[in-house]
Amino acid sequence: MIFSLGGGGAQRVISSMANYWAANGWKVTLVIYGDGSAPGAYGLHPDVECRPLAIAAESSNLAEAVARNLIRLVVIRRAIQDTEPDAVISFLDKVNVRTIVSCLGTGFPVVVSERVDPAEHSIGLGWDLLRRLSYRYAARVVTQTERALDFFSGEVRRNGRVIPNPVLVHGRGCRVQHRSRRKVVIAMGRLVHQKGFDLLLRAFSIVARKYSDWRLVIRGEGELRAELEALRDELGLEGRATVGGWTDDPLAEMRRASLFVLSSRYEGFPNVLCEAMGCGLPVISFDCPSGPNQIIRDGFDGILVPRNDVDALATTMSRVIEDQSLRSSLGARASVAISRFGLQGIMEKWEAILAEAIASRH
Repeated sequence: MIFSLGGGGAQRVISSMANYWAANGWKVTLVIYGDGSAPGAYGLHPDVECRPLAIAAESSNLAEAVARNLIRLVVIRRAIQDTEPDAVISFLDKVNVRTIVSCLGTGFPVVVSERVDPAEHSIGLGWDLLRRLSYRYAARVVTQTERALDFFSGEVRRNGRVIPNPVLVHGRGCRVQHRSRRKVVIAMGRLVHQKGFDLLLRAFSIVARKYSDWRLVIRGEGELRAELEALRDELGLEGRATVGGWTDDPLAEMRRASLFVLSSRYEGFPNVLCEAMGCGLPVISFDCPSGPNQIIRDGFDGILVPRNDVDALATTMSRVIEDQSLRSSLGARASVAISRFGLQGIMEKWEAILAEAIASRH
């Protein structure tokens, strides 16, 4: 269960999980809220069934929202019953709540997964209360970090497990000769407040004064694109910084760049950071409360800078830009280190949790 299969970290991971199990002979159904008219951002194995429910419409007022959610519960319950699953996996907070409630009394074990740090990402008081109540009825609650799991009550944590995201990039196959890399700092993600691209633009405006031959490329789409473009122009970065636009081959863009920066204000477990490291890129990240410091070993296979500190980010970017040998050593270590998040190992953890969940219903 997931809201949509559009671009995003949760969508990429759930698609990869579905593909892995389908390739291993499992019967997998992906249930989405949309009507199926929009193409998914990530390819699916031909044996994965995608079932659209056409229940994604937004509500204009509270009464309509309540009515729509009651209808959603009925439609979700019927869809799950139709598939007669051994277990149900749900991604993303509000989807998780609806999935748990929809499955009450069915006997189907529900495994829910939080995809961001719940201590940093508010879903509103009402939804948070529903989450805290409903998660007690989940067979298992999966988070990407211990910090995220600690957000919940002891009752929920007893059924909680920590599983990081799988990395789908193999470092040895992605290394590129440094002479083929361009003088580009690259960043990727949704153009929303969480991702901190405004902070990155401000930091790069400092860097750009000294390194006139370096450019910044930010790939992604979102509600803040116009605002970020205006900030770029205000900072005098026209022609030096590209803001927005999805890419069909993000890994190819990473391989051509020379430095990756994660400027997020908070995270869950950032796929894009892992992918950059898998491509042999030197990486710099804000030290968010959750995520990057579980991936980067500071100073060895990447660099962490104090959260939201624009000056520190600019200083660190300048240091890495100046030092070719530092870029080479960070990138080489990163591409090897990221193997600890390989797909097979992560999927074995998921399979163990499913076995526990299925056993718990008997």
